[in-house]
Amino acid sequence: MRDALEHWRTRLQGLQTLQLPTDRPHPPEAPSAGRTLALRLGAELTAAVKAFARQHDATLFMALLSAFQALLMRYTGQDDVAVGVPVAGRENPRMREGVGFFVNMLVLRVDLGGTPSCAELVRRSRKATLEALAHQDMPFDRLVSELGPARGASRNPLYQGAFALENFG
Repeated sequence: MRDALEHWRTRLQGLQTLQLPTDRPHPPEAPSAGRTLALRLGAELTAAVKAFARQHDATLFMALLSAFQALLMRYTGQDDVAVGVPVAGRENPRMREGVGFFVNMLVLRVDLGGTPSCAELVRRSRKATLEALAHQDMPFDRLVSELGPARGASRNPLYQGAFALENFG
């Protein structure tokens, strides 16, 4: 666990809050219900993105994540983007047979600086994803406690946007 903590300490050092544009002032306390934007991709587009991802030794998730990160960069003007992603939380062999909900959130931070091509964005997202998965045994709440980021009732302390891929096909 010490290795995972040291990884996250190094990886998230200097992380800034993503300044998403809003149509009204940010409330002092976050509402209890978040919002979700579900987007369904057609079979033809999915096949094209999968082919692009394979061409760059990445997964569909990594390719779509890089597009989401680029969109966040576009909206915020920030090139240091952190996104929360859920993982099953069953890496520990004792948890594999257990019944229950063990989801953990990982913070995928990507430097989108410069003028990277789409292929380079996918490469960066792939690297961040693989590094995070290699250190996924650190529970998110413990990570926040250990890092001690500035906290408030209105925002998540480490990321302001989350990304999940639900593959139904």
